[in-house]
Amino acid sequence: MNMTIAVAASNGITVTTSMVCCVAYLYKRRWQHLSARPLVASTLIIALTVLMFGLQLAYPDVLQALRRDLAGLKAGEWWRLVTPLFVQPGGAFQFLFNMLFLVVFLPMAERLYEAKVWFLYFVPGVVGQLVNYVGNPDGGGSSTDAFV
Repeated sequence: MNMTIAVAASNGITVTTSMVCCVAYLYKRRWQHLSARPLVASTLIIALTVLMFGLQLAYPDVLQALRRDLAGLKAGEWWRLVTPLFVQPGGAFQFLFNMLFLVVFLPMAERLYEAKVWFLYFVPGVVGQLVNYVGNPDGGGSSTDAFV
């Protein structure tokens, strides 16, 4: 099976499941107990993703320094577990697609789970990057987090 098809299928299943769970949870709660506090985590994560995309457009070496790179990780570049979550090697289409999901779902997740959204964003994201190192050792993108 082509790896691209497998990744697309798994992302589609994850997105659909996430949407169903969000709708079911919101229907159950009916938006009654949602926090009205400022969305700090969502704002910071989205702003950092936008900043990194802007930097990678202006300075292409930023993408090379921060993307998923198995040889770099093995050489001790530990940041390559987290930084691929913020760069978009697929260009503008990948950026726009991922930002759509981040802007729609991340604030909702933060309203529902408050400070736990940090955990819900980064832990699955890093685990997803580890899995991606097996099948696609060179890449990146916030879709690993956006679809979780």
